[in-house]
Amino acid sequence: MDSPGINENAMLAGVAASLAPPDNRPIPEWAAEKVQLIGGKGAFYDPGANPSQGFAFDWISDPTTAQLCLVWPTGSGKSVFFEVWISHIIAEDPADCQFSHQTDRPAALWFEKRVIPTLERCPATRPILAATHRHKKRKLELSLANGVTIYAGGANMRNLQDKSVAIVGGQECWDWPQGAIDEAKARTHDRESAGLGKIVFCGQGGPVGCDFEREALAGELFETGFRCPGCGAEVPYLPRTENPGEDFEAAFTWDEKEAESDAPDWAKLLRSVRFVTPCCGKKYRDTPNNRRRLSTAAVLIHHPGSYIPGWKTHTVTAAALHWIPWSKLVREYVAAKRAEMRGDLSPLAAFVKKRLARFYVEKQGAPELQFPEAEKYSKADYWPADPAAQAPQINLEAFRFLNVDVQLDHYWVSVRAWRLDCSSRLLYEGRIASLELVRELQLRFSVANQNVGIDCGYEPERVAKARWKYREEVRQDGRAAGFRTWVMLKGDKAESYPHHERRGGKVYARRRIWAPPVQTTTAAGVPYSFIKFSNLRAKDALAALIKGGQTGVFHDCSKEYRGHMKSEAKGQPAPGVFRWDKIRPSAQNHLWDCEVGGVVMASMRGVLQENLREMESADDEAEQI
Repeated sequence: MDSPGINENAMLAGVAASLAPPDNRPIPEWAAEKVQLIGGKGAFYDPGANPSQGFAFDWISDPTTAQLCLVWPTGSGKSVFFEVWISHIIAEDPADCQFSHQTDRPAALWFEKRVIPTLERCPATRPILAATHRHKKRKLELSLANGVTIYAGGANMRNLQDKSVAIVGGQECWDWPQGAIDEAKARTHDRESAGLGKIVFCGQGGPVGCDFEREALAGELFETGFRCPGCGAEVPYLPRTENPGEDFEAAFTWDEKEAESDAPDWAKLLRSVRFVTPCCGKKYRDTPNNRRRLSTAAVLIHHPGSYIPGWKTHTVTAAALHWIPWSKLVREYVAAKRAEMRGDLSPLAAFVKKRLARFYVEKQGAPELQFPEAEKYSKADYWPADPAAQAPQINLEAFRFLNVDVQLDHYWVSVRAWRLDCSSRLLYEGRIASLELVRELQLRFSVANQNVGIDCGYEPERVAKARWKYREEVRQDGRAAGFRTWVMLKGDKAESYPHHERRGGKVYARRRIWAPPVQTTTAAGVPYSFIKFSNLRAKDALAALIKGGQTGVFHDCSKEYRGHMKSEAKGQPAPGVFRWDKIRPSAQNHLWDCEVGGVVMASMRGVLQENLREMESADDEAEQI
């Protein structure tokens, strides 16, 4: 009777387990006895720890619920929810399932490190798992002794086709390729419509227009709120308007003076944080007891609207998760707003998506130039009448960049001085006739060779020859040590680029908006290097700097400059795809492109480095190679 890899006693226990009558208790109550959490020091599932999970378990237990979208923030227990549910399916409600992540790697890690150990520790599933032949336990597939098959994998067409299951689950669906959600839903062959299956998609918020948002908007919307201890009203944690940032600010107060300071006292700021109830305005200090007090008073808030019958959508903000300090959320939000003032929108976008679990609108109109009276200055202040005189420095100037946009028979040029706080002043803008005049302008404004950025997307041959012509020799210890040359720049569709760096004996890839230099030659054999940069993110940064009042412009700037700076707007040509385009085909954008190049140069010289690192830690975690 023995088979290789199967213990006879284990097999008999597995058969007995599969024949036992189902335990019809609510899933959280069942899990409190059966499911030990991985990483929870052996503790059994606590039904009261996360009320949002309880709401979700009620819906998936309801046969009238066909599809459920969970728009939950990071750290809200999405993986635990699925691990408990899988355990219950195997033990009490056997059905074939498919669970998908963005790619195969996180799916395999989750399956191996969390799902399997959870099943091994659960007394209701342990015998079934033990009776399963070892050849039925694959990296991304588990064919159990009781007839249940669990598939895992990345959300790609190879994994999502040619399977028929009753239950489909998806994690971080905001990051799935377009069309993958529809392909996953097709695996049930409409069983969920007949009450014989279930579809559950979950994830943080994502970009407006992604497939996950489409599915979420189609469901009946609920949100985790609380019953106010002060007045008894049932209210959400945050208002729900078109501006998630304003919603967050309406729910919390903090020391605004410190938040706006150049060097904030973070300890003082965080001590000042208070949560303000939207019903009676009662303020709560950030303490574990206060957060737990509101969490244990959790209620479901229903948002009326049209929806597909049987489809439910549930959302919760990180402010409702009692284990996350409110002061931590405020610190992240204040840091994101400070980054926005310095030209980086990425931390704010990450906060909205990851913490508030909202879908982020990346559309922007053409930025409006600002001419504050306190910063009013003229072109003549930095353009001496005497051609032999050099332009004076601005207060606290750290870098000065000259950027060139190349045309057929002329060039557009901007010169801008930057401070380390990311504020800057325009010193010159205009059209000139030749690269020789570019060189003269460079010398007159005392711009170092390595701080001249020139577009090479149009005529790299012409630019490469001028770059070599105006090179400057670098000498070290009396010997030639190379050359300083103009920097050739080329806009690209990518959002970021990996830069490898060694830390602690390991090599990591750090994402930036500009790429390491590319070495090549012209058609005539002239060697040169150029640097690609993200058109999208560099323009995002410039628009944010303008919006934050960081980009000083002399009041008598040219009509052309004003027009060029309003020539582009950010739109969404396809779901989840964003791009800056001309507001009309005839719009001239050359000086806008010059200023974009200046942002790239500033990031390369470290002025925007802090912001870029915030973006990387928020959206593109440093990846070990």
